[in-house]
Amino acid sequence: MLYSLSETAKWSIILAAVVVVATVIFLLLAGYKTFSRMFGIYSKPYVMRGNKSRQKADKIKSDARSAPALAEAENAKKLFFTNRISGSPFYLPDDMWAKKPREYSLGFEKSEIYAYFFSADDFSECRKYSQVSGQGAGIESAKSNRFAIVLHGYDQCGLDTYKIAYEFMRRGINVISPDLTGHGKDSGKFVSYGYRDRLYVLKWIDFIISECENAEIYLYGVSMGAATALYTLGESLPDNVKACVSDCSFASIYDECVKQLKKRKRVPTFPIMNIVVFFGKKLLKYNVKKVSVKAAAERNGKVPVLFFHGKDDRFVTPDRTQTLYDASRVRKQIVLYDGTRHAESMVLNFNDYWENIDRFIKGEEECSK
Repeated sequence: MLYSLSETAKWSIILAAVVVVATVIFLLLAGYKTFSRMFGIYSKPYVMRGNKSRQKADKIKSDARSAPALAEAENAKKLFFTNRISGSPFYLPDDMWAKKPREYSLGFEKSEIYAYFFSADDFSECRKYSQVSGQGAGIESAKSNRFAIVLHGYDQCGLDTYKIAYEFMRRGINVISPDLTGHGKDSGKFVSYGYRDRLYVLKWIDFIISECENAEIYLYGVSMGAATALYTLGESLPDNVKACVSDCSFASIYDECVKQLKKRKRVPTFPIMNIVVFFGKKLLKYNVKKVSVKAAAERNGKVPVLFFHGKDDRFVTPDRTQTLYDASRVRKQIVLYDGTRHAESMVLNFNDYWENIDRFIKGEEECSK
C-alpha cells in the first residue's frame, strides 16, 4: 500500500508511527516511575534520582528501611523505653528501664516475615539504664492472655511502635508488632498499603493462638497500619479477636493515589493511573483500583471497631474515616479531634485517646468526644 503513496505521505505515516510508539513508551515509563514512587521507591536501598542533595536524602531514607542499616541506625529503638522520649507523655523515670523486645519470624510463602514481641511482664521490671538490659521475655512465658497486634504506618517498622507498646503493656497487654511489606526486615520489593499485609496479620494471629489458646487479641493500627487492621477484619477471623482500633485509615488506596497525583499538576491522572493499575496487577498481584478498605469494613460482621481521626488531617482527610464508620455493621465508635493533623490524635490528645480505648475494649458503648 505504501508503494502507491507519494514520498511525503510515506514519511508522514512513518513519522506518525514513530510518534505513537514514542508516546506509548514515554507513558509506560512515566506510569512505572509513578508506580515506583507510590509503591516501592524506598523499598530497597538507594534509588538514584534528582540532584546530589536529593540523592543523599533518598539514600538516608532508603537505608533506614533496609535490614542491615536497621540493625545499626535504629538500634536505639530496640530498647522498650529510652530517654529520647523524656518530657513527653511516654516518659518513664530512670528506674523503669526495660528490656529489648524479642524478635520472631515465621515462614510465609517463599520468605520470612518478622515481628517484635513486647511482653507485658517486662513492664514491671525495674532496671537502671546503666545495666545490661538483655532480651525481653518470650511469648511462651507470657502470663497475660491479652495481646495487641500493633501495626505501623508507611515508612516505619515494627520497632517504631515502642511508644504505643508501652501504653498497652502498662495495661497488662502483650504486644506483637510486625514489619509490614517492604518495611524493616521484610524482603518485599513493594509496599502493599495493607492489602497483602492482612495475610501477615492472619499468620501472627494464628501464632499467638498456638502459644495461648485462650488469647484475647486486639488489632491496632495508624494510617497504613489502620488500613491493614481493617483489611484483616474482612477475612474470616477466630473468636479470639475481640476489638480493633483504627487511627486515620484511608478508605481506598486508589483514591489516595489519585488525590496525591492531582497535587502534582504536571502529571495527568489519565492515563497514568491506568498504567499504575496495570503494573499493580503484574507486580503486586492485585488490582489496586478494586481492593477497598471500605469493602473489608463492610464484610466485618463481629469485631467492634473504634475509629480515630484528626479534623485537620489534609493528607488522609477525615471523611475517609467517616466513610469507614458508616460502612461498618458492628459495634463502633468514631472520635474526631479538633486541631489535629495526620497521625497526631494520640500525641495531641493523649489522655482522652487512651481513655476512649480503655472504655471501648471494656465494651462500653459510649466514648467521650
